[in-house]
Amino acid sequence: MTPAPRVILHAEAFGRHSAINEGVERAHRYGLVTSAGLMAAGDALEDAVRRAREMPSLDLGLHLVLHGSDGRPLGFRQFPAAWLHGEVPVREIAGQLRQQLDLLLRVHRLSLSHIASHGHVHAFPPVMRVVCAVAMEYGIPAVRLPADAPPPRFGHHGRRRPVAALRAAARLARRHITAYGLRTADHCAGLALEGRLTAVALAAYLRHVRPGVTEIICHPGADNRVLRQTLGGDYDWERDLAAVCDEAVRSYLTPGQVHLATWRDV
Repeated sequence: MTPAPRVILHAEAFGRHSAINEGVERAHRYGLVTSAGLMAAGDALEDAVRRAREMPSLDLGLHLVLHGSDGRPLGFRQFPAAWLHGEVPVREIAGQLRQQLDLLLRVHRLSLSHIASHGHVHAFPPVMRVVCAVAMEYGIPAVRLPADAPPPRFGHHGRRRPVAALRAAARLARRHITAYGLRTADHCAGLALEGRLTAVALAAYLRHVRPGVTEIICHPGADNRVLRQTLGGDYDWERDLAAVCDEAVRSYLTPGQVHLATWRDV
């Protein structure tokens, strides 16, 4: 008998801002979120750690943030130029990764199940190789492989090209996960809807979920006005939060057909 598909609802950037932390907590307590990526470099990390300790059922991973030579966080679009100009050599990537892991594991004494990254920069094969090597060193068993795209009709049009580039890079990087004997989810969804997830789109993911483990990425937050003023961008954090807490969406988690999981189930 084929096992029922499993879904990880993963919230990003836990620790970046207190309004994001509030959104992640609500999304876990009252919604479908089972996992969150802790941003060790975030301004609201202490608040996130406090909340995490009060939610032992919330699975945690590292949301790695790589910084360039000028201190700015590097996303998928900025990383290639920084790499080519020698701003982030291998030893610097490993150093930043170890520093962030040490903060969460040794200072705050949290347990981490996986590693992902800001802007999915670890999908670049040279970065993935470093991430996998350090994950093995720290005993972290899984790494995200951001290689899938959502149903096209739900994708934000402006993100289709970068998502395709990301998927191509991730396919090349997969060999490092395999070589180090690490685990990853079978599928990754939500990449083209970052900050724009709706209940309709989430329900579609759940209706069409494939066999194995699927990670669906979301960005819940509690206050769009404050977050846009502070962080910029046009994410709709409140809509993501509403989507993962929607009772109609929950009805698609049919016992024996689709059920929630965490990265520890990968």
